Amino acid sequence: MDLRLVHIVPFFGASAQYGGMDRAAQGICSALAERGVSVTVLTTDYGVKIAASRSEGGGGLKAGVTVRRSRSMLEELNDIVELYIVRGFRKLCRDHVRSADIVHFHGARSFENLVGGRIVMGMKKPYVVQPHGSMSPTLSKTLLKNLYDKGFGRRHFRNSSAMIATSTSERKSLELFEIPPDKIALIPNGVDRSYWAMSDAQEPNFRTEYSIAEDAPLVLFVGRLDFTKGLNNLVRAFAESAARIPSARLVLIGQDFGSETVVRNISRALGMEKRINILGALRRDDIRRAFQTATVTVLPSKSESFGLAALEAAAAGCPVIVSNSIGVAPYFEAIDGMVIEPDKSALVEMLDMILSDERFRKLEQSKLDLMRWSDFAWPTIASSLVHLYAEILSRQDTPQLT
Repeated sequence: MDLRLVHIVPFFGASAQYGGMDRAAQGICSALAERGVSVTVLTTDYGVKIAASRSEGGGGLKAGVTVRRSRSMLEELNDIVELYIVRGFRKLCRDHVRSADIVHFHGARSFENLVGGRIVMGMKKPYVVQPHGSMSPTLSKTLLKNLYDKGFGRRHFRNSSAMIATSTSERKSLELFEIPPDKIALIPNGVDRSYWAMSDAQEPNFRTEYSIAEDAPLVLFVGRLDFTKGLNNLVRAFAESAARIPSARLVLIGQDFGSETVVRNISRALGMEKRINILGALRRDDIRRAFQTATVTVLPSKSESFGLAALEAAAAGCPVIVSNSIGVAPYFEAIDGMVIEPDKSALVEMLDMILSDERFRKLEQSKLDLMRWSDFAWPTIASSLVHLYAEILSRQDTPQLT
């Protein structure tokens, strides 16, 4: 199908800093280009200089993806409100949206969605919105989110041709905004299993690099350091298990979004500061190496629409403990994986088993091959999106009775 798509996303190519939505957007655009679809990405330069300084690797964009960036401004304000304000984005949208068949917005609330959304609706272009788990008005910055939704967001959501949920739990959050069920497409995030499983003998050893003994049980968390991730429970549960396993270590990888100081204070109060490493945002290749050497990866989130890091860890062959509040949890339940309530006692029990019983760990690792990996293959994701776009365009071509 000959399609011209514009994707609007507040950040692109800086996944070490911005995480799941950035990785998902890059994967989607590359997979669509693989199918011969013309993809233009309208975005910002937020995080790009940081990514370049880290030589961020893995999963380069495919030919056929054109990226156009506006320059960031008011960066100090953005640290507070996370709106990603830039110069010249209105002109960028007008220049590229006019020739697009469909516009695909990533994220629920941003300066880019506000500016691009007004232009797209003014031109009466069909568009889809993929929130990537950012719809909830209650998780953080509640007042700012409510103001955005009242002024523009709800109209932007409801006027869309479709909204994309990555899980059944995210679908429910969309329905709270009175989005009709038949307007919500369920398309999971994708993962390139071959990338996460690959190894290179020339790469540095992750444990050596961060002074972790080769035989030390290693608990890993990857994600934003914010209060929704259940990090308080993770640190306290680790401390309890680690009291029985003196060599165990906990490593946290991810950008700080308000929880790092709290985690450090808890670690210090529990006497665990020397056994808990907070590494900040790392390159994608470094995260892959961490997954491949960890004893277990833990995602104890209180609420998360999908949980891409859990899939990436599983693709790397690392056993995963997930809370049942994560969107991807049903896939782990289907293989009788380690799915728990998001509380400390359940996490302590599971950590005790996985850190002390190698046979149990090997069993959990073997189950990962039973995951429905075809559901997350990028060609499958691209096919579902192209089908959705085609359906939307067919409705546009159908005469409407009045």
